[in-house]
Amino acid sequence: MVGYVDLPGACIVEARLDVPVSEASERVAIGTAVDLVILPFRTNSDGATVTTYAFRPSSQEGATA
Repeated sequence: MVGYVDLPGACIVEARLDVPVSEASERVAIGTAVDLVILPFRTNSDGATVTTYAFRPSSQEGATA
């Protein structure tokens, strides 16, 4: 799932949202505060884990952006 994230004082980016599609309507809405998270993406030919970034709804209760 992807969405637009407004980075304060910077720009708006289209990014991956780390939320199951089945829960998206309950967990993500315009104004939801999000945290940057690093996630495993794949394993390269050397066996090293390649990571990527995503945004996840903030762990702080009642937070809004």
